Amino acid sequence: MKVYNEKEIGSILTRATKLSQDDASRDSMGLSLEELEQLGREAGIPPDLIRKSGS
Repeated sequence: MKVYNEKEIGSILTRATKLSQDDASRDSMGLSLEELEQLGREAGIPPDLIRKSGS
């Protein structure tokens, strides 16, 4: 099983976000701050940094 480093994770999430924005059937998709924090926790990003980045 491949383990991705922080830079790779950022690249993957950035690309996935771009792809989801390009998908016309998902135009209404969004995430709450709590959901973003959960994704961040799973990626090893502290929730306070997610909140600061969203401000």
